[in-house]
Amino acid sequence: MAQKHLQLSHRVKNYPGGAFWKIKILKVKIFLKTEKSLEKSKIRFIIKSRKIVNRFTYLKSMMRRAFMPENSVTINTVARMARTSKTTVSFYLNGKFEKMSAETRGRIQKAIEATRYRPNLAARCLNRKRTKMVGVILGDVANLFANQVVRGIESVTLPENYQIVLGNSNYDGRTERIYIERMVNMGVDGLIVQPTLQFPDVGKKLKALGVPIVFLDSSARRTANSRVGTDSRTATRRAVEACLERGYDDFLMLTADPGK
Repeated sequence: MAQKHLQLSHRVKNYPGGAFWKIKILKVKIFLKTEKSLEKSKIRFIIKSRKIVNRFTYLKSMMRRAFMPENSVTINTVARMARTSKTTVSFYLNGKFEKMSAETRGRIQKAIEATRYRPNLAARCLNRKRTKMVGVILGDVANLFANQVVRGIESVTLPENYQIVLGNSNYDGRTERIYIERMVNMGVDGLIVQPTLQFPDVGKKLKALGVPIVFLDSSARRTANSRVGTDSRTATRRAVEACLERGYDDFLMLTADPGK
């Protein structure tokens, strides 16, 4: 377009009034340049505006997720926020990190933290298959009683080709809940739990979902399929009888706090 104007201006300048035409063409060229620069400015402004809008929308969504109820957050919500597919998020939740880049993994983790997303235990229980894994959650894995319990469980599970997944709740209800959710998400075929006082809330949900539960050394039975415990009364009576047989009249017994 510019070359055409130059040739035209060169051609008409030899004719009468050529100077006028040259000035007019020059004005047109300046106008075209100005229009182009304005158009570029418009484009830059639009691009910047879109970036600002996108950032604002992202921040708004982050705020909405932060205050929304946990049950309204789904795997699709996490996928949209992480800018990835539902399948990729599912891979992440199942620990298949080799199927995604480190950047994608980081985005999904941030989205889960921002939304406080928790996988749907009901859906996972419906879709789960036999994994040959048994979740075992004890109050304190460091004590002698817990060691004997784990050995006893292993003596039964190993010959049947079952793997134990061990968790230490430290007699804390929140820690216990975290372990239960993780183990169910892993697809354990059942749970052996030394329950805390807060367990019934979680236990009712697990029972409704059909997750087999065995209580260990607990008097609570309503939320468990079966119970394995120690006969403390008989053990105490035998210990006292043994002391009396040896001629002891005064003896001291040390026990844990029954309230804990």
